[in-house]
Amino acid sequence: MRKKPIAWLLLLSLGVSLFNFTPIPKVSAASEIDLEDSFTDGDLTTEPEWTVASGTWTVGADPADASNKVLSQTDAGEGIITTGDNWTDSTVTMRIYTGAGGAYPGILARVQDYKNFYYFQMQSSTGLVLSKRINGADTQIKSVTYPLSKNTWYTLKLVLIGSSIKGYIVENGMDKLVFDAVDTTYTNGKIGIRNKWQSVQVDDVLVTDVPAGNQTVIQSDATTSSSVSLTWDAVEGASSYNIYRSTTSGSGYAYVGNSTTNSYSDSSLSSDTAYYYKMAYLYGGLTESQWSPEMNAKTEGAAPAAPASPTAGAVNSSKINLSWAAVAKAAGYKVYQSSNGGETFDEIYDGTSLSFQATGLTANTEYKYHISAYNAFGESEMASAQATTYSFDAPANFKAAAVTDSSVTLTWDAVPGTTVTYSVKRAASATGTFSEIYNGTDTTYINAGLTQGTGYFYTISAVVDGVASSVSDLLGVSAVRTSFTPGTLWADTTGNPIDAHGAGIMYDAKTQKYYWYGEYHKGGWPAAGVRVYSSTDLMNWKDEGMALTLIHSMDDFTSDPLISKLYEGRTDTVNIWADIRKGRIVERPKVIYNDETKKYVMWAHIDGDKDPYNNNANYGKAQAGVATSDSPTGPFVYQRSYRMDLAPAGETDYHPSDKGMARDMNLFKDDDGTGYLIYSSEENLTIYISKLTPDYLDVTGWHKDGNVDENGNAVRDTSYKAVYGVDYVRVFPGAQREAPAMFKYNGHYYMITSGATGWAANQNKYTVADHIFGPWAPMQDPFVRTSASDPDPAKAFNTQSTFVIPVDPENGKFIYVGDMWNGGNFAGDGAKYVFLPIEFGMGTDIAIKWYANWTPDLLDAMGQVNVTTKFPEAVKLGEVPDLPEQVDVLGKTGTQSTPVTWSVNSHAPTAADFSKPGPITVQMTLPEHHNKVQSIKMYVVPDNALYFVNAGGYATSDYKLLASYMQDTLANKTVVEQAYNDADATPWGYLGIDSLPSGSASGDIFSTVRYLNGGNVANSPKGTDLAYQFTLENGSYDVYLGFNDPWTNTSRKANLLLNGENKGAITFTPSNTMAYTGVNVTDGSLNITIRNTASQDPMISWIMIVDPSLTPAADPTMGLAAAAASSTSVQLSWNKTTGALGYNLYRSDSEDGSYTKVYSGTAGVYTDSGLPSEHTYYYKVSVIDGTGTESALSSAQSAAIARTAQEVADGITAIAAPAKNATALKLPVVPAEFTVAVLSSDSEVISTQGVITPPASDTIVHLVLRVTRTSDSTTADTVSIAVAVPAKSSSGSSSGSNGLTPVVTSDLARLTVNGVLDSTTKVVKGSVTAAELNQAILLAPVLRSGEKVVEIELPQVAGAEAYEQQIPAAVLASLGQEQVIRIKTKFGTVTLPAGMFSTAELGSAQNVTLHIGAADTSTAEKPVIEVSMLADNKPIAFHNEDAPVVVTIPYTPQAGESQDHLVILYVKDDGTTEPVPSGRYDQAAGAMVFTTTHFSKFAVVEVHKTFNDLASVTWAKAQIEALASRGIINGTSAQTYSPNAAVTRADFMKLLVSTLGLTAKFDSNFEDVQSTDYYYEAVGIAKKLGITNGIGDNRFDPRASISRQDMMTLTAKALVAVQKLAAMNGTAGDISGYADADQVSAYAADSIATLVKNGIVQGSGSKLSPLATTTRAEVAVMLYNIYKN
Repeated sequence: MRKKPIAWLLLLSLGVSLFNFTPIPKVSAASEIDLEDSFTDGDLTTEPEWTVASGTWTVGADPADASNKVLSQTDAGEGIITTGDNWTDSTVTMRIYTGAGGAYPGILARVQDYKNFYYFQMQSSTGLVLSKRINGADTQIKSVTYPLSKNTWYTLKLVLIGSSIKGYIVENGMDKLVFDAVDTTYTNGKIGIRNKWQSVQVDDVLVTDVPAGNQTVIQSDATTSSSVSLTWDAVEGASSYNIYRSTTSGSGYAYVGNSTTNSYSDSSLSSDTAYYYKMAYLYGGLTESQWSPEMNAKTEGAAPAAPASPTAGAVNSSKINLSWAAVAKAAGYKVYQSSNGGETFDEIYDGTSLSFQATGLTANTEYKYHISAYNAFGESEMASAQATTYSFDAPANFKAAAVTDSSVTLTWDAVPGTTVTYSVKRAASATGTFSEIYNGTDTTYINAGLTQGTGYFYTISAVVDGVASSVSDLLGVSAVRTSFTPGTLWADTTGNPIDAHGAGIMYDAKTQKYYWYGEYHKGGWPAAGVRVYSSTDLMNWKDEGMALTLIHSMDDFTSDPLISKLYEGRTDTVNIWADIRKGRIVERPKVIYNDETKKYVMWAHIDGDKDPYNNNANYGKAQAGVATSDSPTGPFVYQRSYRMDLAPAGETDYHPSDKGMARDMNLFKDDDGTGYLIYSSEENLTIYISKLTPDYLDVTGWHKDGNVDENGNAVRDTSYKAVYGVDYVRVFPGAQREAPAMFKYNGHYYMITSGATGWAANQNKYTVADHIFGPWAPMQDPFVRTSASDPDPAKAFNTQSTFVIPVDPENGKFIYVGDMWNGGNFAGDGAKYVFLPIEFGMGTDIAIKWYANWTPDLLDAMGQVNVTTKFPEAVKLGEVPDLPEQVDVLGKTGTQSTPVTWSVNSHAPTAADFSKPGPITVQMTLPEHHNKVQSIKMYVVPDNALYFVNAGGYATSDYKLLASYMQDTLANKTVVEQAYNDADATPWGYLGIDSLPSGSASGDIFSTVRYLNGGNVANSPKGTDLAYQFTLENGSYDVYLGFNDPWTNTSRKANLLLNGENKGAITFTPSNTMAYTGVNVTDGSLNITIRNTASQDPMISWIMIVDPSLTPAADPTMGLAAAAASSTSVQLSWNKTTGALGYNLYRSDSEDGSYTKVYSGTAGVYTDSGLPSEHTYYYKVSVIDGTGTESALSSAQSAAIARTAQEVADGITAIAAPAKNATALKLPVVPAEFTVAVLSSDSEVISTQGVITPPASDTIVHLVLRVTRTSDSTTADTVSIAVAVPAKSSSGSSSGSNGLTPVVTSDLARLTVNGVLDSTTKVVKGSVTAAELNQAILLAPVLRSGEKVVEIELPQVAGAEAYEQQIPAAVLASLGQEQVIRIKTKFGTVTLPAGMFSTAELGSAQNVTLHIGAADTSTAEKPVIEVSMLADNKPIAFHNEDAPVVVTIPYTPQAGESQDHLVILYVKDDGTTEPVPSGRYDQAAGAMVFTTTHFSKFAVVEVHKTFNDLASVTWAKAQIEALASRGIINGTSAQTYSPNAAVTRADFMKLLVSTLGLTAKFDSNFEDVQSTDYYYEAVGIAKKLGITNGIGDNRFDPRASISRQDMMTLTAKALVAVQKLAAMNGTAGDISGYADADQVSAYAADSIATLVKNGIVQGSGSKLSPLATTTRAEVAVMLYNIYKN
């Protein structure tokens, strides 16, 4: 690329030569040019090559000189363009044109990519800013106010050397240093340009090497008290010298002057002050040279100047207030007083204050004062002031005797005198203008007509016999506040504005008050400490003073009365000073009470520069600080600050260079007393939730080792050992969220957060979880505008979340607290507070609406009303849906029917409301529930849509839902959007190549758009039109179009044209649907054009074309389609119907056979799984309409399924051991259509033909079998399978046998082993041979369950403390799935199933040994046993979820013991315990029985767990207590169970699987169940076992409340799966006696009848209440019945 001549560089060089008389210069102006581009050839792609990361960049004309070419960004979005090499140290310069002044252009340096770089930018509103971008997040390094003119070229320069970054702007031909910064984030990279908000022009980009070096030594040859003279050796080649000065070594330098000689005198300095200097010389280079080494000089000491602005004013008859201005270099001040007209003065004050009150004075007397300043060098001249005391004082006892919301009653004492009048004055603020409101002789005055919650300030004075008194002290009062008025000035009870920002509000049960803690700003930033206010009603707040007092200097620790007392004896005072001295950042304080330590604990965001001695108020420290107090009002004693938890290994840390950051934060105390710190980390990109230690003084993740100091205080671990998911979690990593506020309602955790835009308001969102550690649901915006006058809800009503007050959590009364930051300007109390009620809707929905004035009784209507009635998700276009007049509501006493009224946008629904397709929100009002309004989203769908296009091509969830109802008529059934192609049979789509999509599939049909990529400029080369064309038959159509501007650009304007006819202007904001009916098509196509009428690009969200004359052909199949999904499942789908409440799906083994319901739900797809293979299945579907009536069934559709060879091979995991002396191997049985053979063997003992050569000793042979499907000859191989081959018999020999003969009974084969007692270990040891064990297995009877049981009994031996039974490993490894070995001892019995250990786990072991004995820790009267296993006498760990072991411990209950409360505890290695849910007392066996998937110590204990809220459910109290005692169910807190709360589908499934001890391996789960969900395993097991097939569309809907009939259906299926019930044996007769039997859905009838028949369900009185939502009490009773049966 050709370059412009750099004439200005040559001229500078010439200038140097003209004015430099040294003949041989040592400094050269020539700099090595690494890159130069002046854009004269109009090409961005070569010499140098520029790379566009974003934005539209072209070369165009200079707006100030049309003959010059410059680089331009033509659009208004963020534009980034880069070029060059990977430079380390360099100088970068370029010229930038400001244009209209709205852009943010600048130089990029050390660019890594578009998310990581340094940025020297011009901001019209701020000036010049240096920032850095790290992983997409911008952090300001330096900023300088600098006036920038519009339509002006400026030259910026950036010099980077190591960690030093200097920025210059050229001013009047000279470089002006604007900042000198140090930053180590980036060491090298490319250069570039960045811009945003409007187009920009750039020219003359130049990269050179660094400026000339400079080792010149500066010296001082003279100093005075106000000047320093500097000198240095002349630099040959230098034209002049720039001098820089600082009062801090190493930083803070500012330009002070230029000298053309090698000396400089710096004047007007302060005396006795150290100054630091650096020099740079000008030599004709691109910038000045590098700076010289630092030197320092100190001015001489001198006495200070006299204090300026002295004042004196009488307070009353005996006091005068004096004040004066601070004097530089003063060590202190003296005040001298004269009462004799100035003849003599006496010293009355010596100190450091700038004010003093003289007291004990004589009334009506003139006093004169001299005020001086002094230091070590002398005392200043005197400043003078004088004042005369009043003759008498203001009336005493001036007070507010009574206060209401509209009046203040003022009273005072009478003043003696003949004629006395009183004057009361009032102002709106303490410093406002006072006006007289009363003048009279009474000593009482009622100031009426006041405004509630407003502060008023009063003074009183008197005139006695013509002489005026002094004015009283200020009396501040606030009229009683009776309502909340968000965003207005909020006065405390003394009338002063509440100053407590970033609030944390705590209710203290001891004092029965609320306490509001917040940043105390006093009109400025950063905060001056933490203030606390108290209230009993959340509206009227009393100022309680400073909760946390900041420190002014280290001297405070010895001289300040409060600070010295609080921190007496502390050795870490430097750390305390570094964290909470005045000028440091203390933000978002929050307090919770610790019930154990009885301390109030405060956490706050502590920030400032990382260097403790640097006073820069930046955000480098990023730590969390903790303080404690014995009182809620303080004073809080600061402890220390910490970095917090770290991103887990292997996960993306979005700010890896600065780990453990903690900024915006909150505290949450859970129902069980556990404390959590929630904070923004990773440069505000990720929210962390960290568990606090029991004393709340740190996070648990740094205390895994339990370290303490010499005083027993906890000490952090030396290395980080936190366990993710146990100690902490991260929420939405990289999402850039801050300002977290957490609360809990109905067992759900809610968290509101904001975006990260500094002081500017942004979109706040909330998320929900069932566990505090997640998983957390996708974020949603809760803020809702209900009136056009409301503040912007997309900016949280101009607030940022700070706290949520749990006023009455049980009844859903919560208050959102937000800050209106006023751009960070606290002057004049400009930053205000917003308190708003949080409204709970359906499910976990919440809404925050704007109320300009509201009272606390509004909270009564905010709690959730659990409506259980089902509503259609889709309704017909143009018709008002048939909505019920009564709905069912689940309350604390059960389900009740209640009246409801319906509305749309505050009016009764009309056909017009449903005249446009798409989403519609319908409101139902419940008069009997405080007129609670619940919103229900429905979708309006036409019957005969031909095209439905989501612009941009995104298959959003709502697009898929709408399209699922149009499948009968839709032309684009599977294509969301496409480009128009003439070659298609029926072409349709968008025209041209100049449009782009925006959005994502996670959005909705309005948030996604297609837009013309015209650059948002007038006369764009891309034109004005965004167009679509559709092929249609001639006729009349209805066209519906969705419009929205996701960028809310109010200047976007466009017209709509249909086949060229202008239909008028389009509205983009707010989003809307435009309808055009009767659009005629005469030429076989419809053209839809959006034509911009301004400079902003046209766009569209979606298109729907409807043929109103189309009558869809009758489809007897209802769109039902069936296809094999696997060898055991069928995938089904059907067309959805508007107005439907749901669908029933039926299955049969033959087309004309009996059909059984397999699914009932709202989805249009379903996977029927767990089916026997090699069969054809037939299906029919029906529709449930809005009245609950089921339609006729569709015609049948079928699908055939068959197993694959691989599936059969995968099912073969064991081969039965051959009998002794057997010569042929018996292979596993495979289904018809399949064969099986031996593929390979690792021993000659078994050949590949299955021939056995009996070995001399027991031998394990590993075989691989091959399965072949005969229909297509496909094959698959098994895994390697171990087969135990017994030793061959030897005539006359007893080798390999103990002579044991099994005793066979009706239910088992028993081997009695007489073990041998080891007198040393007190262990009885027994053994059996493989032959004996195999013989017993062979002879054992097959039980009804298909199981064979071999029992090995070790009889009791006196003195034995444990028993060990040895078993051949080969036999255990080859056990069949229905074979078990039971080992019975005095201490307990253990039943060993097949598959306990894998082949790899057993390895080459010949024997395994089971150990059962009394545990070493057993000291109680109830047994404690230890169970373990060994392989060849070495411990082998057992932990297998797929092979549960049954254990019994003999026990006889003591008198008074309840069997329901006998519990098995698992005793961990650290001594802690947890209940084994399956443990129960078996009275017939006289033993405690439980299952376990691991071995350890187990104890029998009696546990009585109860809750304090069970009085209303006496029918369930015993069952709840029994299950809670054994850990099957938990309370919602340590003291409460919430028996009437609803249960989610996920929680019920987890409880059901736990109660029954279900296990299964599964490799898939429902789409809405994630691997991180706490219920993932339970739901996966249930799906695998066929207990649940979900609600359709491979969804489980885990967060939905579960109905009683779904609970009973799942329970019955689970009981059949575990063979606790043989089959579904109930009939209609079993439930016919219940009054609401007709409400039982067909799919649930058999299950409910079966449970009733078997006594597991009794119903509620005369009802089953199948449609009611299941309560926690009902679940407990159900689970108890299962447990007992």
